[in-house]
Amino acid sequence: MRRKQEVKILVKDGAAVVKNSELFAVGKKIFKARKAGVVKLEEKLIKVVSDVEKVKEYIVPKGFGIWVHDGDEVKIGDQLTEGSLDLHQLYQLRGKLEAQKYIIKEIQYVYSSQGQPLNDKHIEIIARQMFARVYISDAGDTELLPGEIVEKAIFDRTNEEAKTSGKKQVKGEQLLLGITKSSLTTNSFRCTPDKEALPSVAARVAWSAWSRDWSSVFSGSITDTAPAKSNPNPKSKLNR
Repeated sequence: MRRKQEVKILVKDGAAVVKNSELFAVGKKIFKARKAGVVKLEEKLIKVVSDVEKVKEYIVPKGFGIWVHDGDEVKIGDQLTEGSLDLHQLYQLRGKLEAQKYIIKEIQYVYSSQGQPLNDKHIEIIARQMFARVYISDAGDTELLPGEIVEKAIFDRTNEEAKTSGKKQVKGEQLLLGITKSSLTTNSFRCTPDKEALPSVAARVAWSAWSRDWSSVFSGSITDTAPAKSNPNPKSKLNR
């Protein structure tokens, strides 16, 4: 009968080891570390945890100047090359405030290059409206619909009403939209949608009307458009 070999642990949990350090022995055979790191002992495993240098490569298009040098320390969201930034990526990496600052700076640059001074407060209103929409991910116990895009004021008011009545609040994600898309999601009648967005706006209005059961509106329209006389025969008793 083959005799079971004894396993002996040669290191302690949390010990720092270098490459080829002895970790454990099975009988007379000794197993060594393949790399340097910190030992982590588990029930049936011995792990050597080490930091791995991760390198992320970015392809720079031809003609773009590089703004960083070898050895520079950069933070998340820092601009590496010249050119315009992706607003959605900037919003995701650096947050709402940094994205708004960049929008104001770029618009001011366009006007200043043409010799047209512009007060920051006008651009700040535009930048604020670009972040004034919320995508509904969970409607909770409210009348809003999942996937719907509503104004931030409506989102906050709905949550306040749900909190007061003890209902489940709505959850959503604040969006960054362009001027055209922001205007298409407003409740104002002064905003006229363009031809490309008209089907989606019409569908949204129709769904809203159906969900609120505006049966009186539709029945009234049918009554108004119905012909006054259905029998064309002037001698008929129905028309006397």
